[in-house]
Amino acid sequence: MNNCYDVEILADRYEAEQKVLNELNEYMPGRDRVVSELENEFSVLNICDVWDWFKIALNVDIMELDWNGECNHILKFCENFKLYLYEQPRENFFEWEGIEKAKSMGYKGVVLSNLS
Repeated sequence: MNNCYDVEILADRYEAEQKVLNELNEYMPGRDRVVSELENEFSVLNICDVWDWFKIALNVDIMELDWNGECNHILKFCENFKLYLYEQPRENFFEWEGIEKAKSMGYKGVVLSNLS
């Protein structure tokens, strides 16, 4: 057994994994926004950032799910973090309205989804 060779292989694997992680971080900026926003007293999240978080944290690609699967993941996420899901078509979408509804109903935050 050659310990130097093993260390070199491990170092190469580590570098390859770091490269993939760096690429994912650049591709999925929403993940960090979700994590930092959930630390606030009241969270305001964009649904696209939540999808990024699903991809990294849960290895779930929302784009590969059907409508029911997507809804189930979003609703479970909201339930787990005590968030209100505010979804409206563009012409009726008002961020302030989603925030007010969530606060008035005692939620810890809101996930905003413009259905356009």
